[in-house]
Amino acid sequence: MGNDQINSKGCQLASNYASKTYIMKSIIAIILVLNSISLFGQWTESTTVGSYYEVDFPDINAAYATGGYGTVNKSVDGGATWTEIYDFGPFSSLYDPQFINADTGFVQANGGVFRTFDGGFTWSGISYTWAQQNGIHFKNIKISDGRIFSSYSHNDTAYFISSDDYGSNWKIIIQNSEIYAKPFTYSMVDSLNGYFIDPNELEQVLVTDDGGLSFGDTIFITNGPIVLQNKFDFIDMQNGYSYGTSGSWSHPTRTWSTGNFYFPIDLDGFGVLPVLDIDYNTSKLYAATIYGKIFYSMNNGQNWNEQPTPIANNYPITSISFASETQGIAATGSGIIYTKNGGITGIKDLTIDSKLRIFPNPSNDIINIETLENLEFSKISLYSIDGKFIEEFNAKERSLDVNNFATGQYILHIITSKEVITRKVVIKK
Repeated sequence: MGNDQINSKGCQLASNYASKTYIMKSIIAIILVLNSISLFGQWTESTTVGSYYEVDFPDINAAYATGGYGTVNKSVDGGATWTEIYDFGPFSSLYDPQFINADTGFVQANGGVFRTFDGGFTWSGISYTWAQQNGIHFKNIKISDGRIFSSYSHNDTAYFISSDDYGSNWKIIIQNSEIYAKPFTYSMVDSLNGYFIDPNELEQVLVTDDGGLSFGDTIFITNGPIVLQNKFDFIDMQNGYSYGTSGSWSHPTRTWSTGNFYFPIDLDGFGVLPVLDIDYNTSKLYAATIYGKIFYSMNNGQNWNEQPTPIANNYPITSISFASETQGIAATGSGIIYTKNGGITGIKDLTIDSKLRIFPNPSNDIINIETLENLEFSKISLYSIDGKFIEEFNAKERSLDVNNFATGQYILHIITSKEVITRKVVIKK
């Protein structure tokens, strides 16, 4: 073989090797991208297409959605696939699914409230309905500590009632007679503590610590009458939210420490994005909005981060519910979306920020935080890479002891006086 042939053969081998090396690098890059997508994930569309209004996710093995044609639908795989399990009829005005556990729950249909004990396969009415001319006239309920609450008005009298046996028997707690009496707007933090609003007295909020038997402090609103929304929920005695109405009536507000309603739920920096639903069953606060966006807050609504969703045409996200820190579902105008890692994307949430430095990273015992600006920390928390809460540190500490945590990747959430900063950290033993 001549030198020219040898050189030609060598060039061909080198070319083949380079080509194979390029292909292998490309494959590795694709795998890394796919792993990144799998690791950080986001919201995914379910295989079921249709119109859904509200969802509830009481158990990781049981999720529920009420459909636009009077159907109750169920998922046993975290929201990926759905099956119709009951049909109330296309004109039933079906909504507000609320479940205590995987089997026991309630919905509003036909002008009344229905109950199930077998995971939604059979339902029975527990209040006045269109087809039933007797019974109590309430149309919705709230559940707190396993106790069922409701309010309704009848013959110029407003009632607040409760049940300790899932709605079989009721007792009247408040009976308030006045002209044009309307049902109370209320939120019970637990079975004893809560807030009440009389729709005829929108300048004040009443506070109870004995389940509504009596009222203590009265909070007088300092910036004008409350604009009532569809939903009124307190997650504790300091943090509450009024939301759920779109259009010109949308004035989403929240309390912050003082109990007054003059702090807006400002998701997008303009304070005008209507909030249709809020989930507060995890360490995060999730908000569903009218333009197909989901936001979350780590500090009860002071600051918000947007999560990407696969919603086309900006369909409203009308309802959102989480069964755990990582598994959630949401209803849209075109179907159901779900997440199995809290909707974390690994892009916006883990952006490198020049305002602080975290070192060493990886670390086997101590992680130090060095601020390049004069930032005050209000909360420092550690989460697993899939969004599970691990530990909360003293906000004044700048050296975090991570010696007791297992090897792996984590997310450090730092709430400052200005914003929420998230960083990926690695603990390596």
